[in-house]
Amino acid sequence: LETIKNVFGFVMFALAIWIMNPIISESLLSKLWILLVFSTIFYFLGRFRGNIMGFPMCRVLRASLLILFFGVYFYSPSYLGIDQSNTPDKLSAQYFDSVESINDLNKLINTATAKDQASLIYFTADWCISCRTLEKNTFNNNQLLNDLEQINALKVDVTDNNDDDKQLMKAFNIFGPPTIIMINPDGNEISSLRKIGVVTSEELIEGIEQLTK
Repeated sequence: LETIKNVFGFVMFALAIWIMNPIISESLLSKLWILLVFSTIFYFLGRFRGNIMGFPMCRVLRASLLILFFGVYFYSPSYLGIDQSNTPDKLSAQYFDSVESINDLNKLINTATAKDQASLIYFTADWCISCRTLEKNTFNNNQLLNDLEQINALKVDVTDNNDDDKQLMKAFNIFGPPTIIMINPDGNEISSLRKIGVVTSEELIEGIEQLTK
C-alpha cells in the first residue's frame, strides 16, 4: 500500500509539470522532468535488497546514481537538457526595446519612422499565461527573430497596471495582453495585422513581411 501511495505521488508530480508546461520556460520544464525522473529512480533503487561488498545494495546504487547525476550536471549540463542560452527572458531582452511610458513609445516610433523603419509593439505582463506561451513557442523561432532585428521591435510590460501602463493600452484601445501592434514605416498602425492572444511564428512572420513591403 505504501508503494502505491508513493507511485501515485510521482504521477501527481508529473501531472503538475504537464499542467505548468504552457507557463514556464523550457529550461525550468527540463529541470522539473529531470527531477521527477531522478526522484523516481532514486526511490525504486531503495527497494533493492542484499549487499554489495558488505554494504546495503540500495545505498550503493543510490550513491552511484547521485555521483553520476552531479558529475554530468557540473561537467556537461547539456546532456541533461539544461541550456539557458535561449530562455524567453533573454530572447525578449535581446530583440525588444522596453517601453515605460507613452512618451518613450512616441519617441521610439518617431525615430523608426525617420529611418523608414516599421515597428512591432508587444504588450505583455508577468501574470499573463498566454504571454508565456508566446515567448516560449512563438518568439523562439530563428526566422522570426531575424525579422525582428530588421524592424523596431518594442515591448510594453503592463504587469503593474499603473497610470503609464493604462495610458499605453488606451492609446491603442487594448483590453489586455498579449496584444501585438504593427506600425508601418509612416508611423500608422495596420489594424488588419493586429494580433490578440496566442499566435504562431508563421503568422507574425507573414505580418512583418506585409508590413515591410
